[in-house]
Amino acid sequence: MDNYRYNRTLKNLHTALILSLLFICIMISRTEEAYADAPVLPVIRITSETSYKKVKKDYVEIRMELTSPDQTADTLYNGTAYIHVRGNSTSSLAKKPFRLKLESKADLLGMGASKHWVLLANAIDLTNIRNLSLQELAGRLGLDYMSSSLVELHYNGEFKGIYQLCEHVRIGKTRVNIFDWSDLAEDVADSVTDAFLAKGIFTNEQKNEVREGIRSDLKRDYSWASDSDKTFYLTTVRNLAGSDHWKVDLSDYYDFSKVPKPTGGALIEMDFYHNGSANLKTAYRLPLYITSPDYSESTFTALENNLSEYIQAMEYAMHSTDFFYRNSDAHYRTTDEGHYSHNRGKRTGTAYSINDFSAPAYDGWHYTDFVDIESVINNMLVCEISDNWDCMKNSFFMYKDIDSKMVFGPAWDFDWAWGNSMYNIDTAGLWNGSFTHALKWQTTNDYYANEQYYQTQQFNRLLIRDPYFVVRLYARYHEVRESIILPFAGEYASMCDSLSDYNIRNYKLWARTDSSGGGAGYTYEVHLANTLNFIDQRMKWLDAQFTDPETLIDSLGYYVASECLSAEQPDPVTSPGQLLITVNVTGDIAAETAAVSFQINGSTVITVPTEDNTATLSIPTDLLSADACSLSTIVFRAVTSNGKYIE
Repeated sequence: MDNYRYNRTLKNLHTALILSLLFICIMISRTEEAYADAPVLPVIRITSETSYKKVKKDYVEIRMELTSPDQTADTLYNGTAYIHVRGNSTSSLAKKPFRLKLESKADLLGMGASKHWVLLANAIDLTNIRNLSLQELAGRLGLDYMSSSLVELHYNGEFKGIYQLCEHVRIGKTRVNIFDWSDLAEDVADSVTDAFLAKGIFTNEQKNEVREGIRSDLKRDYSWASDSDKTFYLTTVRNLAGSDHWKVDLSDYYDFSKVPKPTGGALIEMDFYHNGSANLKTAYRLPLYITSPDYSESTFTALENNLSEYIQAMEYAMHSTDFFYRNSDAHYRTTDEGHYSHNRGKRTGTAYSINDFSAPAYDGWHYTDFVDIESVINNMLVCEISDNWDCMKNSFFMYKDIDSKMVFGPAWDFDWAWGNSMYNIDTAGLWNGSFTHALKWQTTNDYYANEQYYQTQQFNRLLIRDPYFVVRLYARYHEVRESIILPFAGEYASMCDSLSDYNIRNYKLWARTDSSGGGAGYTYEVHLANTLNFIDQRMKWLDAQFTDPETLIDSLGYYVASECLSAEQPDPVTSPGQLLITVNVTGDIAAETAAVSFQINGSTVITVPTEDNTATLSIPTDLLSADACSLSTIVFRAVTSNGKYIE
């Protein structure tokens, strides 16, 4: 990933916000020309026989020129390209978002060479930088993200506003850098093409057509990549040279000994727009699907089956009492999503049944064996800092490399963040109310989960039941608060200031056509002031929730401790190198409790029989604080004589 970093140094969030609000008051009385210190944005000029309004979902050819005063020629572009309208809800807005495909790879603005880019319109965000800034924050925290830059867009000579030129989310050496089955298909196709040309089956004039055709054949059906029988039928060869040559044994042309098993090399997305066709949909109806290799244009049954089993076992691990997947457990699936009642503020009528699922290969795996825990923690921090309506619902990405853990990211789609999806402004043009949603957890907010049932089952909601995860979250927040979070919030305000002349021009062009939330109908100045105020309120509230681990666990509200189990103060002195913990069992469960299970830092479980309703464990201190977190977590549970937890 290209980790572009801003060089601003504002350190105090509240000071930065006050300065910004003062600046807004001054800004209203100034003209656009007054901003002598405004940055000079790169400019994209598009010319096409297809007008701006006529560009739809199919690619149209354009001529594109990218210029910038502070870039060299090798990071600019002047040539043929193709665009089509992209996005889901945003695709219907007047300010159009575009998918951009260059005729040849280019390292646009130094973000890495590729043919594939997007031009985000940010039509519902009048500051134009929610997406750019929060993707940047994700990168600073350690998540994968797509590099981007604001640009001016001119289409057939007309200024069309401020756009965000951004890397397209995809597998690639400069994007999500994991094993690429598409690259393998091209390598195999190239070997077959070269061999056929050497045999005289095709002429040199047919070379490019043959190469592209065989690539297309192999990408349409990846069975050749996993089957032991490498016999494959090449439609392109049949059409150009007849059926005598179209049945081929690919192993005659390529060495498959180093090709991995299809256990990964996939980019996965969650989005309800694909609810009906999601090929990795889970038992709890998370609409996951493989976006690369593109499942809408290709078949890769072995990869799909492997990932489906892996993700389902991972989901069941997160649902379980101790966060382990056990093949012998009863596994459930949703049979009725129920109904969300706005009057009651909750969902009712949800139903479940036993699911016939078995994955013995993952028996005994903790959820941290399935997923990269650091990426999950950083992803949740981004969700909570941004308070994004779409987090863990739409445009959520994760990826898995060959024989590796699942990783959350790249971070994407933040135009609904920081109150932009719940505008409630009174007639005086001020934000109405007490910032209700700025003072709630994005993860547990039932209002956010009213649109789609599966948000009640999303990964963050499951993991906040685990004290180990919450303590890791607490530690990470305090690790990055001073160094990353607060400077970032100040930079956002400062960037808004420096971009105000561009944003005012953009607002004059598009404000009346924006009717999809995001402060529609209100001035840019009011929208900006309310956004900065929302961020201020949000950060103050988050600081209060992260006061200490116990406050955070209580605030999230998904972990409930038993009153029948209590631990005496751990004694690290009695036995050097050991931590002695004694647990007492009382109340109604005492009679049926045969043992106590101690779960140490998530993945280590030690079960100790009780004597006189007491269990004592001497824990080696090398089991404590063995990971990136300086704090340790020990969870103890009552266990029956047949080894079951007492719920």
